[in-house]
Amino acid sequence: MNLIHKLAKTYNNLNIKHIEGFLSKDVIYESQNVLEPIQGRENLINYLTQKFETIKKSNNLVYAELGYLDAQKEKACIILSQGEKENEGALVLIESADNLITRIDICTVAPH
Repeated sequence: MNLIHKLAKTYNNLNIKHIEGFLSKDVIYESQNVLEPIQGRENLINYLTQKFETIKKSNNLVYAELGYLDAQKEKACIILSQGEKENEGALVLIESADNLITRIDICTVAPH
């Protein structure tokens, strides 16, 4: 299973365990909904763990589906929906090196 699939599984299960071993120690997470970038594996694990707990309590499920940025299906991304599967609200892009995620970017239609 490649990194983008692991990250989608993380969101679908609201459980960081699926990806934590595949985050670079210097990973950067940027989202249009977060004021400052989150830097570092431990900081990101803590952030996502708290975020997932909040989502679980709200009962507003997240759906993460694989998508592609190109017709050749070489540039994968994740399409995130929340609440209803048809409520597509974010696109997730990653960068990687040495089979570790080095960067995660969340793009939304602001304000969201």
